Order: sequence, then structure tokens, then C-alpha cells
Amino acid sequence: MAPLVGRCEEILRLRHALAIVDKGGGVAIAITGEPGMGKSRLLDHLASIAGEGPVARTVLSAQAAEFGRTEPFGVLIEALDDAVESALAADPGLLDGHARKLLTPILPALLRRDGIGDRHSYPGDRARRCHELRRLLRTLAAGRPVVLILDDVHWVDRSSAEFLGHLLRHPAIPRLLIALAYRPVQMPALLAQDIERTERTSRLEVIELPPLTIREAAELLTPVVPSSRLNAVYAASEGNPLYLKAVWRRHTERSVPSDGADPALRVLLNAELPAISTAGLHLLRAAAVLGDPFDLLHAAALAGLTGRAADIALEGLVERDLVRPTSSVRVFRFRHTLIRDAVYALTERGWLVAAHRRAIEQLRGRGAGVVDIARHVAQVAEHGDMEAVTILEEAAHALLTQAPATAAGWLADAERLLPHNGIETDLRRIRLLGELADALLRSGKLIDGNRRLRDLLKLVPPDHHEIRVRYVCESAESDQLTGRFDRAETLVRAQLRELSQDRPQERATLLVALATGGFLRGALADALSHARQANALITGDAAPDRRLAALSTLAITAVAGGEVLVAAEASAQAATLFNSLDDEPAANQLVHLAGLAWADYYLGWHDQALRVARQATQLAQRTGHLSTLPLLLLCVNRAHLHAGRLRQALDVAGQAEEIARSNESDDHLSMALAAKAEAVLWLDGSTAPATRLAVEALAAAGWRTGLAGRKAAFVLVETALTTGSPQHSVRQLLSAGGGPALPAWPHTCRPKVFELLTRAALASGDLDQAERWAANAERAATHTEFGGPSYARLARARLFMAHGDPKMAAGLALTAADGFGNEGFLIEEGRSRAVAAYVLAQAGAGRDAVPQIRKIMRIARDCESTRLAVMAEHATVTVPGTNAGQPTHRDPYAPLSRREREVAALLATGMTNREIANRLDVTIRTVDAHVSRILRKLGVPSRAAVVGLQLPEGTTSG
Repeated sequence: MAPLVGRCEEILRLRHALAIVDKGGGVAIAITGEPGMGKSRLLDHLASIAGEGPVARTVLSAQAAEFGRTEPFGVLIEALDDAVESALAADPGLLDGHARKLLTPILPALLRRDGIGDRHSYPGDRARRCHELRRLLRTLAAGRPVVLILDDVHWVDRSSAEFLGHLLRHPAIPRLLIALAYRPVQMPALLAQDIERTERTSRLEVIELPPLTIREAAELLTPVVPSSRLNAVYAASEGNPLYLKAVWRRHTERSVPSDGADPALRVLLNAELPAISTAGLHLLRAAAVLGDPFDLLHAAALAGLTGRAADIALEGLVERDLVRPTSSVRVFRFRHTLIRDAVYALTERGWLVAAHRRAIEQLRGRGAGVVDIARHVAQVAEHGDMEAVTILEEAAHALLTQAPATAAGWLADAERLLPHNGIETDLRRIRLLGELADALLRSGKLIDGNRRLRDLLKLVPPDHHEIRVRYVCESAESDQLTGRFDRAETLVRAQLRELSQDRPQERATLLVALATGGFLRGALADALSHARQANALITGDAAPDRRLAALSTLAITAVAGGEVLVAAEASAQAATLFNSLDDEPAANQLVHLAGLAWADYYLGWHDQALRVARQATQLAQRTGHLSTLPLLLLCVNRAHLHAGRLRQALDVAGQAEEIARSNESDDHLSMALAAKAEAVLWLDGSTAPATRLAVEALAAAGWRTGLAGRKAAFVLVETALTTGSPQHSVRQLLSAGGGPALPAWPHTCRPKVFELLTRAALASGDLDQAERWAANAERAATHTEFGGPSYARLARARLFMAHGDPKMAAGLALTAADGFGNEGFLIEEGRSRAVAAYVLAQAGAGRDAVPQIRKIMRIARDCESTRLAVMAEHATVTVPGTNAGQPTHRDPYAPLSRREREVAALLATGMTNREIANRLDVTIRTVDAHVSRILRKLGVPSRAAVVGLQLPEGTTSG
């Protein structure tokens, strides 16, 4: 049997119950949970482990079925009959005459042996029969432990329910383990009351199966599901194992039959649907047609049910937990949207078409709008139905900003319905394809959107320059966002050649596209040249959004090219235009607004960069544009990282990663992973997680050497330095940067990269190469005030360290630290002070090192940086004869953040993760993540080891 995922705690409780039974005790266990949670799987596991080990146990099991409700004692007959027959063969006098008379109608084994009695006659009172059945179980358990497993108890017949209630109300039978599994919503009322009463007396242990955590979901689906798609699959499944597998099969479109019904859900529904009344089935199908959730009155009307008939049909569906009530009296929802999808898929096509048509008529009769009608029209409209095309297009327009993916589906349906019969239709197809591409791009489907734009351009006549330029630039932008820079440039240049000089506005738009692509791929000189040409062509009467695009592009390319004053002026003008624009024209320039935010960051205007990035992010969210969100979020991430807000930086990078994965943009994914790696490196101090993220980032960038590849290579060198083997990563960094002079890196970034290369050369023992890199850092620093001089001083300080000149090294490192501090770059300030403290201590100036160590510790606490805290500790141990060098009472929880200290304190009391989650009012997944970080930071192997650490006073007080 395959390992049971995510049920370790439950399995331990079952093993404990078996141990009690083996020692002569009696135990009753109830396993509850929604369909698909794994109740039957856990019972199978119990049966398996009960049959193992040195103790001989008798395992009796049965599964109730809905169609067995008419068979009295049906589930008990299935469980007990063979065991009774074997016991009678070994001891014919097992039961006395009175007991045989009462139990013969229940147990076919007695009827077969004695040959008398009536299988369907039940003489005597029910209470006495329950008493004799209980006495029989006691007799069977007298010789060896018995494990009685009953599944799907919510479907037991009345007689079996009555006996199980009798069994639970009486004291436990020695050496008997009773394990029941059921759906709480569908339990017979009297048996549910008996279970509740027994639980209160502690004679019954209830195991309620919770949803799987995302980590457990990953384990269940590994190696099938890549991490890139796990979050979406997990969210759709709500942690239910059955739904988890079904959602994944639907995502991959494998193993799903042509009718669209998932195999596992087909089995589940095939067991339930036949028992539903005809009216109930019609109501369920009508609800599936209307969607999830659904209005009961509308579903009843669609099913042709009125009054009491609809109420009775609904009661049957609720009783079987197929649908559930909501906070609204008239609105109900399916148990899960997958159940709705499966019901719809299993319904005959003819019935569905007729139902959708009835729904359209009813909605029109109620005066519903096109959005309500469109989903039904899409299911029944035929090719050439122009009225349907209009409805779908209008509905898509209404939903474009709130639900662009839905809008894209309706626009695709509308385009499919268009006939091929003339110029007028072709023009409408062009418009529809443009709208469809826009909706796809908004929803993050960059590749599909680009494909539709390419199809559209084939239909646009060559002399329709304005239309062609618009869609050429949109196509190029989507190519650039997915890292296909050469393809974008080829398309734009081809269109530029077709334009005459007397069309300056269109030429400017194309030049802006070339400049954007040049910046992203690292051709900075060309990018700045194109941006200058574009702005020269843009006149004062040009549309404000075009001027915004041109000025923003000039700002980012100028600052990247070292033209700081030009960049500052362009940025200020662009910001003024941005503030004056309405949402829709501004939303069309989101890529360029991202460029504006990054230009402000490179200029050192970090608050302004954060403000622009946040405004543009909110605009993208309001207007449904997902494709540019990662670029904007990564600017927010950078501003947080700069200020030492590491947790916020990591959170925003995670958001960018999730969107990038759904956007099909490997470049954005690579940049998001690199940003996460950098935040993780400073937060946790452990290099392994950061290295994994950096390697994944470089793999996502692939063969491309654009912005994504440069950033990924940089972070990989940073992580490789901690392991002492950066040579290979350095070669990748130089290749991505365009060579030793780093021409592909913006001027403002080069001092930082050269400082990193200086460290890498020193780590490899190459002092001559380190000198060259440090000199490059100093030259590059003349082009920027944004941290450039401080990085150059830090690079030179490290060289003085290597040459044995601690005084010069310390002086330069402290000057660098002050520079970083003045610019608000806390992490780099702390790193520079760590260099100074170390060389001061080595030079015997421990008294001067101590204040630096204290400042590093303060920065580490403020930023929650374990890496900086470790640097401070390393410097501390080199300072002899001081309190800093010899701490008298070391806080074992020092590496932890405030929240992690709270969790650690609760761990030390012996709480489970679920109990901690309840105490702190967070999700159990959050606690799981905290516990993993705590164990790693404290360097302990298990939760138990945390208890052994001395807990400082006040750990949980803040």
C-alpha cells in the first residue's frame, strides 16, 4: 500500500488505540470528514497495520451503501458473518438457544448451520437483540483482539444504526476496537446524537480529518505537479485529496474522458445520483447549468418545478450534501465546484442545450443584462449568429476589467461564430481579435495574446498604418515581457521601414518599443538613442499617454546610460503626466510606468519609486492588467529591500513569482525568484534555500541574457560566495553582463556588481584580478551617486584587508557604511560595519569594534536579518576581554524574529502546530513555515530539541 500522505498525527492515534486494545482495553473511534478527505483510505491503513506485528488480531470490516438501507443489519452481516461461521466451526456451543433464536435472522452463518429460522423474520424485542449482538462481540474478542471497521456509516440501515448506538452507550468491550467513518452532514440523527453523547463522556475519540497543507499536497502529487502550478491547484482543491487530484488532472487535460467528467468524481457521483429522485436530478442539473452558486427559484423554474416539489427535491440534495445553503435564504452552492462541473459533464448534451435556451428566455423575461445571458448564449449559439456575437462582445466589455479571463473566453466564442463573408466581417474580426488579445494579455496569457495579435496583423491591410503600429507595438511588448527580444525587434523594425517620414507620431511609438526592448536585453546605448529620437518626434499636441510612454522610456534609458540629469528631468515630466491621466489611457502604458518607477529607484528617489510603483500596481489591479504586475511588484520589492524591510520584500517577491508563473513569462519568473533568493539570504542566513532559488532563477532565464539573466547570475554569485566556490557563477555573471566592462548593466548598478566581483576574486585568491575589479568600481562610481561611491570604497576596503592594512580597510569600510546609512540602505550599512568591526578587532582595536558590533546587532534586529546577526557574532568572538566578546548569558532565540520567538515559546510548551495556529489566529501553513525556519535558525534537529533551550523572559510578550 502506498504511504498515506498528511495523516501522521491521525495514524499515531490509531496505533495508540491498537496498543490499548492489545493490553485488554476497549476503544471506539469515529473518523469524520467531507467526501474525498481520505476517511476510507485511513480505515484501509488501519486494517493494514492491524494485521501486522506480533499480536494476532481479528480484523472485521464492511462498508455501508445507500442502496443497502433497506436491508436490516446489512453492514453488520457483511462485517460479522464470516467470523461467526469460523467461530461456530471451532465451538458449536458458542451461542445458547435463546441467543441463536434472536440472532439467526441477522446472521446467515447461523441459518446455514442450523437450517432453521427465517432470514426475514425478527422475533423478540430490539433491545434484547442488541444485547445479544454486543455479547457476541465480547465473545469474539475474548480470545484475541478484534478490530471492527465500518465505513460510510452515514448510509447504515436503521437497525444497524440502532445497534451501533446501543454499543456506544454501554461500556467498552475489552480487546475490541470499533472504528467508524462517516460524513457528519449525512448521519442519521439518532446515531449522531449517540456519538455526540459518547464523545462527551470520553468513551469515543473523534478524528476529524482536516484539509491537507500545501506541503502535504505537494507530497501527494509529487513528482507530477511542478511547483510552478502547485499554488493554483491547491487553492482550487481546498486541500481535499480527491479534489486535489481531480483539479490536477483537469489542469493537465490528461486522463479525463471526452465528456469532461473526472474519473474519480464520476465514481463518486455514480454512487449518489441514482438514489436521487427524478425531480432532484432535474434540479441538480438545472443548478449546474446556472452555475455555482445558484438561485433556488431560478433553478427550480429551469427544472420545471414549483412549490413543494422544488422544496422536496432540494431537501434530497442537501441531505446528500451535494448542495449546501449559504447566508442567503434563496442561494445555494455545490459542495465543491468540481461537483458542479462533473454533474454538468455527465448530463446529456441535448438536455443541456434545451436548458440553456430556457435560461436565456427566463433571463430576458426578468430583464437581465448581457453578462447574465452571455454564458448561456455561448453554449447554444450557432455559426453566423450575429446577435450572439453582439451579446458576447458587449458582455466581454462589461467584464474586461474585473474578469479579463472570462471576457477573453466570450470574445473567443464571438470570433468563432463570425462568418467569412466579406470586408465588413473582416473588419469586425480584426476588432474582435484585438479585443481578445487585450483580454488575454490583461489576464496574463502573454503567449496566447501574442498569437492572436500575430493573427490579427495578417488581416490588417499594409496601408492602415495607425492600426498596424498599435498592434505591432502590443505584439512586441508581449514578446519583450516573455524575453523574446529579437522577435520583437524584427517585427518593429519591419513596420518602421514601411512608415514614411511624414508620420512622426507612429514612428515615435515604434522607437519607444525599440528603446524598451533595448533596455531589457542590455543594449543600453541603442536604447537611449531610440528614446531620444522618439522624444524628438513627439510634439506638444501628441496624446498625453504617448508622451508619458516616451518620457518614461527616456528616463529609464538615460539613467541606465549614465545621463542622470536627462533622466531626472524626463522622470519629473512623466510623473506629472501620469498624475493627470484617467485610468484607461494610463493603463495602456503600464510597461512604461514600470520603467518610470525603476528610473526613480536608480536615481536614488526611493520614496518616489515606491509611490509610482504602488500607484501603477493599484491601477493594474483596478483595470485587470496582470501581465505587467511582476515588473511593478519587483520595484516595490527592491524599495523594501533597500530600506531593510526584508519580510515585506520577500512577501512582494512571492506575489510577483505567483503572477509570473501564471503569466507564462520566464523572464519575470526569473527576476522574482532572484528577488526572493536575495531576501531569503539576508533573512535566514542559510545559503541552501537562497542557492536553490538562484539556480532556479538562472534556469528560468535560460539562454536569454537580458535583465532577468543578469539579475539571476548576480544573486547566484552572492550565494556561491558563502560556499567559497564562485568561479563558475562569475563566468555566468560576466557573460550575462556583456563582458568584463559590464556594458549590459545600467551605470547605476555597475559599482555594486564590481564590488561583488572583487569579493569573488579575493575568495579565489586572485589579488590582481580583485585590484582590477575594485578599480572598475571606482571608475563606475563617478557616473552615479546612488550607492556607487560606497560600493567602490567597500571594494577597496576589502583589498586593503587582503594586503594587511587594517587601518585603511576599517576607515574605508566605515565611510562606506556612513554613505549607505545616509541613503537608507540598512543592509549594506550593516555589511560594511561588519567588515570594519572585523578588521578593527583583528588589529587589536577591540574597543573601537564594539560600537560597530552593537550597530550591526541593532540593524539585524530592525531588519530581522539572521545573516547580519551572524556577521555580528563572528565579529564579536574576535574581540577579547569585552562583554561583546564574552557574552555572559547568550539568548538562544537571538536569531529569531519576534513572531518566530512567539512560535518557539509555544513549541516549548509542547503545543502542536494546529494548537499554535489557533492560539495566534493564523493558518496552520503559516505555523508550518515558522517551525521550519525556527529549526533551521536554531540549528536543532527536531521540535523536541526546542524544548531543551532556555527560554528568555518576555519571549512571547511582544
